[in-house]
Amino acid sequence: MQTKGFVLTRHWRDTRNGIEIELWCLSESGPIQIIIPAQQAVFFLAEDEFAAARRQIGNSLCDKSSELALKNFDQQPVRACYFNQQKNARKASDTLTTLDFTPLESDIKPSDRYLMERFIKGGFEFSGGVEAPSTAHPFAKVTRPQLQPSKYKPDFSVVSLDIETAMHPNQLYSIGLWFDGQRLVFMVGVGADTDWLKFYPSETAAIAAFLQWTRDVDPDVFIGWNVINFDFWYIHQRCKKLDIAFALGRDGSAVNFRETDNSGERFALSIRGRVVIDGIDTLRTAGYRFESFSLQSVASDLLGEGKLLSGNDRGGDITDLYLTDKQALAEYNVKDCQLVWDIFNQEKLVEFCLELG
Repeated sequence: MQTKGFVLTRHWRDTRNGIEIELWCLSESGPIQIIIPAQQAVFFLAEDEFAAARRQIGNSLCDKSSELALKNFDQQPVRACYFNQQKNARKASDTLTTLDFTPLESDIKPSDRYLMERFIKGGFEFSGGVEAPSTAHPFAKVTRPQLQPSKYKPDFSVVSLDIETAMHPNQLYSIGLWFDGQRLVFMVGVGADTDWLKFYPSETAAIAAFLQWTRDVDPDVFIGWNVINFDFWYIHQRCKKLDIAFALGRDGSAVNFRETDNSGERFALSIRGRVVIDGIDTLRTAGYRFESFSLQSVASDLLGEGKLLSGNDRGGDITDLYLTDKQALAEYNVKDCQLVWDIFNQEKLVEFCLELG
């Protein structure tokens, strides 16, 4: 029996037995973790470069090599250089580059190459048994499946997220969510709970409640406005300050951030089993042009409506609401979530990201 799925996130790690590839996917029956062990890293050298590189570096160049019926852009035959460890492939590539050789495709991650070689952009199918959740792994899991490309596209559970914070010093006020026409706000402070507004005595308690909600509801996709470089990064920093594990992965793992430039202001993040899509970056990638990519400006242009606060001192207004009217702040918070949701829905931005693969 064939099982259909769609790749959400992809990961890899070096092991003593080779490179292990880990795919988190959404299948017809729900989330699933796929493990492919004992893989190899590879890059390519022109045949004449390979011979010269072997003379300079010796047998340590790679673990093995093979001739291929492939050519580079200069129509020269190339040879594949295989490595049992990605770290060794990276080290060899760096060494060759300093010696003026050109290792081709050395920048491709093992997990990406695995999917590329099988022409899998997102959807796939496989046959074989799936291990049901257990105490050892509280999620469905399959090891060593043979994947084939498919046009399968599941219905994703999507959550729009936005946070409100103090300007100085750093303090989280609230975490707002919008999903399937429902709203929810985790508010730091004292107040009377409602069906959608929940109060918590501290930042630690509010963040813990958000993390528990994520485990319980188990969304596939988070969307937001500058959601990676502000919202998730801010929560990440507060978690470090408060000694909380920012564990949003489907396997209980923590969010992983890495810098994408030297400014320390742009980041990529990885959450095992969950996708995060930023509205600003997605619109720019799709070719949209606006006078400003602020949520207020884009929502006004695309939806004909805007934020509940739009003055020049919005930071001060937010703090005033936090001190005097937390429910009004919650309404402002969750309205931003709704605006992002409506923009994504109207412009079909999740679908656009799926087409990109």
